[in-house]
Amino acid sequence: MIVPFNQNELPPDPDSLMQESFAGFIDLPKESLEVAVETTIEPTDWGALALATTGRVKTISKLEEIATEVSPGVLGIPRAYPPDLDPAVVYLAGLSEGSRRSQRRALRSIASWLSGGVCDEHSLDWPSVGPQHAIALVSTLQKLYEPATAVRMYSAFCAVLKACWRCRLISLEDYSFVSGVGSPKGERVPRGRALEIDEVKTLFEMAEGDCPIRTARDRALLALMYGAGLRRSEAVALDTTDIDLKNGQLLVKRSKGNKSRTVYLDEYMTSMVESWLALRGKGAGPLLCEVRAGKIHSDREGIPKGISPQALVAILKRLAQTGSVSNFASHDLRRTYIGELLAEGTDLATVQSLAGHSNPATTVRYDRRGEERKQEATNKRGRRLQAAAKQL
Repeated sequence: MIVPFNQNELPPDPDSLMQESFAGFIDLPKESLEVAVETTIEPTDWGALALATTGRVKTISKLEEIATEVSPGVLGIPRAYPPDLDPAVVYLAGLSEGSRRSQRRALRSIASWLSGGVCDEHSLDWPSVGPQHAIALVSTLQKLYEPATAVRMYSAFCAVLKACWRCRLISLEDYSFVSGVGSPKGERVPRGRALEIDEVKTLFEMAEGDCPIRTARDRALLALMYGAGLRRSEAVALDTTDIDLKNGQLLVKRSKGNKSRTVYLDEYMTSMVESWLALRGKGAGPLLCEVRAGKIHSDREGIPKGISPQALVAILKRLAQTGSVSNFASHDLRRTYIGELLAEGTDLATVQSLAGHSNPATTVRYDRRGEERKQEATNKRGRRLQAAAKQL
């Protein structure tokens, strides 16, 4: 039974009601119901937020490529929303900048597919989306994308429906039935890999060059990514005021999901950041800065200009190629950090906190010890067979 709510009051959280009302009836995956952050925004900010959550997407997704094959029906008629009642704006406004970009692309692809290529995330008639659309979307996402991508995109879909409910564009019952059809299924071998210690050493060695400032900057970057397991968006967002060199403490203010956390560097990694700051200076501004012609690049006010996430990836790619570290991705430094903590016996709750994961299951996916145990079991079995064969 659906629990009714007073239309003049903020209704109770639908997730808890859905779990009570639909227990044993439908599968309600938690990840498909989460909204990253609930934020309170002044009405005067909605116009700016509408602009901030609207951007041009250069690439065409797999879902958009087949959008014209869909017969959209009522969803092919665009709908106009005021900024404060645009479900996409309401949802995207609560995400970090990095998450906002990826989830906006997901919503745009879904909106295009549902409308037969007519609408985007801001013009689709989201309140008219029904269970049949959700079921078809789940099936299509499973065919086109890897499981993790399909789940992430479907999570954005459900989050917009939740925003529709919060804006009172749909009822709790409608939200429950549409978002409760079940998320995409499947599992793949985790992407990326943990680096060997010699590979990490090589990256630090490759940072050595004929430009002392760039050398110090690149080593500090590696110290943050490997020594503290930061995401690239977190590393480039650090300010000089966010680090306490005395205690090796870093305050990550702009983490995924608009959360903050405190992480630490060991003495060796702290010394690399300290060496960089000795050249950069401890004045206000981004911790990691652009280096041009052997000098720190600053704006007109003399404040150093920070590097972008894309520039960070380019720096790490250059170091990896120079050192012949193959199959390398910038996120592998974070994978290595988390994997090493788990391998050293650090409890899961602590690793989850340091990594900034909302769900411990996310942290567990970084644990590759299971693969090592499977390999060792296979080798052990092979050694027994080899020993038996010698006795024949």
